[in-house]
Amino acid sequence: MSEKDLGKALLQLDAATLASIPDARQQTWNILARDRGRVRLLTVLTVCVWLLAALLILGGLVGFGMIIPKQVKLMQDLEEGKLTPAERDSIQRTVLVGFQKGTLMIAFSVAVMSLTAVFTLLLIFASRRATLRQVNASLVEISEQLKQLRPTGNPPPSAAGTA
Repeated sequence: MSEKDLGKALLQLDAATLASIPDARQQTWNILARDRGRVRLLTVLTVCVWLLAALLILGGLVGFGMIIPKQVKLMQDLEEGKLTPAERDSIQRTVLVGFQKGTLMIAFSVAVMSLTAVFTLLLIFASRRATLRQVNASLVEISEQLKQLRPTGNPPPSAAGTA
């Protein structure tokens, strides 16, 4: 039986199948170790993508925060007649490019936020699967320990016979 089949058996807790596998305990621990590694990797990736998204949003907001005062100053200077048409065009071009860069940064941050949602879901599903495998492996191990403790000649106690 392959590790993939064993992993599926761990998810479904097929103790009879697990008992028939030679060296099932070692394969089980290998699968659980791989699951832990996968969850760690997804955790690191998810945190990094969340931080990237936060930095992009913060950068976009700071960028807009720096452009808006330039726009206000341009409007004041235009009302007061302090600018020549060439200066006005140059400042307007600079402000427009700044707004376009900020808009592009916000759009990119929305795309990265979508990616954070995907990584978060992957992390949730991977950690859930790893937890189920770990619990099922522990249950199989406990079951084996109970079989070793129970005497072979005595039947298990029934609930109807005890009062």
